[in-house]
Amino acid sequence: MPHPGVGCEATGETATYRLTNSVGALLYVGMSRNPLQRWAWHAEQHPWWPDVAAYSVTWHGTRAEAEIEERRAIKEDRPVYNVHSTPRHGEVIRAGTLRSLQAARQRACEA
Repeated sequence: MPHPGVGCEATGETATYRLTNSVGALLYVGMSRNPLQRWAWHAEQHPWWPDVAAYSVTWHGTRAEAEIEERRAIKEDRPVYNVHSTPRHGEVIRAGTLRSLQAARQRACEA
């Protein structure tokens, strides 16, 4: 029987997903109870989304199991656009903080 596509909240059933481009390069690894909803968010938020050509989904019995697999895949498979759980995570956080501070300064100067 095919999976319904949304994990069970009561059991914590959660999916990991892998997004690849047209030549099979791994772009992103993530996890969600509702991958379709999460992908809609990615499509709105990330400029790399149009590069996604294929996906695979694996369901796990619990969120904890999915988290372990997500971390393993990010560390070992090194997807292009994942930054969480990588050395680049701190760089991305600092860059976002800097942009926020610069925008706040600009607004203060314009007021």
